[in-house]
Amino acid sequence: MEDCKKLYKIRTEALEKARQNHDYKERIRIYEEQTIYYPSDHNNPPEILKKLRSTYKGNTIEYLNDLYFETLEKIQKADKENNISELLLNCQISIGLIEPLICYNYKHYNSFDIKSIPAICKGLIYFSVNGIKGQLKNIADIIDFFDELKFYKSDVEEAFERVKLSSRIYNTIKIKGDFQQSKLKKELDFDNGRFIASTVGYMIKADKLNKYKIGKNTFLKIK
Repeated sequence: MEDCKKLYKIRTEALEKARQNHDYKERIRIYEEQTIYYPSDHNNPPEILKKLRSTYKGNTIEYLNDLYFETLEKIQKADKENNISELLLNCQISIGLIEPLICYNYKHYNSFDIKSIPAICKGLIYFSVNGIKGQLKNIADIIDFFDELKFYKSDVEEAFERVKLSSRIYNTIKIKGDFQQSKLKKELDFDNGRFIASTVGYMIKADKLNKYKIGKNTFLKIK
């Protein structure tokens, strides 16, 4: 991201020079000037990032920044409506817009302080309960590449753990039939009941499971 980090200095110096010269038109031009997204592959990016870059190269980071937030709204809408296929489709689109988002923030604010990227956190959850390990690996590679995303590393580890757990839950119910949720912890010999509960919740939301009650007991069945 070094090229992106240089943009702020170049821009602020140009603005200061225009201010000192009382060149109002030049200041407006600099404020409105856009930067073409054309990242270099010299620092050995992962293959998934190379593919994503080829989709968006040639556009401006300002346009791609706007597109990121448009896609973000679609992710949030799909999440609210439990439309997981639409959510994951837009997560895949949004993942390719993260680098331009980072560049835009460095150019205009000299930092990247965004600590919530739904395409990552939602993608990790729903790719995991759907068993789509390839997309989890793609997200993991992108997180490893960008220092700005290192705070998501524990979420990646959790997602790969959730892949295994969701598969075990699904197979247990498939083999044994409708299963009482409270007995999963013992059946799976898995100590983290809270992680089981959240995984079951995501599996239900992703249309992998259904639940119903008999008295006070909650049972799970294959959707």
